[in-house]
Amino acid sequence: MTVRRILLILVGATAVFTHVSASAQAFCSLRDPNSYVRDFFPDSSSYKSIVRTISRDVAKKITSEKGVEFDPREFGNHTLYVAYKEKKIVGFLQAHSEVVDWGVAEVVWSVDQDGRLLKFGFQRCRSPERKAVEAEKVQKLFRGLSEEALRSKLAKEGVDGILRAAGLSIRSKKLVEGISNGALKMQVLLRSVWAEEFAAVSRPRAQ
Repeated sequence: MTVRRILLILVGATAVFTHVSASAQAFCSLRDPNSYVRDFFPDSSSYKSIVRTISRDVAKKITSEKGVEFDPREFGNHTLYVAYKEKKIVGFLQAHSEVVDWGVAEVVWSVDQDGRLLKFGFQRCRSPERKAVEAEKVQKLFRGLSEEALRSKLAKEGVDGILRAAGLSIRSKKLVEGISNGALKMQVLLRSVWAEEFAAVSRPRAQ
């Protein structure tokens, strides 16, 4: 085997490994958490990240009990970001991958210390409807909703109701479905997989 052929094989293997690593990271964490924490919690002074494993069995149980859908590529480690102002928890931040009409959208959601929705954004999204869906008039329709309130809203109005209220085109439906599922997923996981961290809201941060 020539030296040139060996080098080509090594380069190819490195490219494959890099692609797999990047894909794995995309489904479980923020690539620039400092920036997202500052954006979603401008009054925060620090944050910490906590990793938990979402197995296929855990995801299946949550889907069965809570009706929240997971993409198969999401099985594995997930990261919750806890934002602090001094020693007090002011909220939580997490990214979730949702299959939409233009492939996979990575939806970033923040909730307050009580688990109510605050704000969403996209770490990755190729949909041409992204800008319209991310607008403030859509954010306002979700802001302040608890898990129960969001479920009630979706049950009564459906995604079509959100589209009408925000004046969005039907072309935005799959993307709005994605952010809705991401919101419920965030709220459900916070109370199950990260139950201890959520309960810690009422406790001061350790020195």
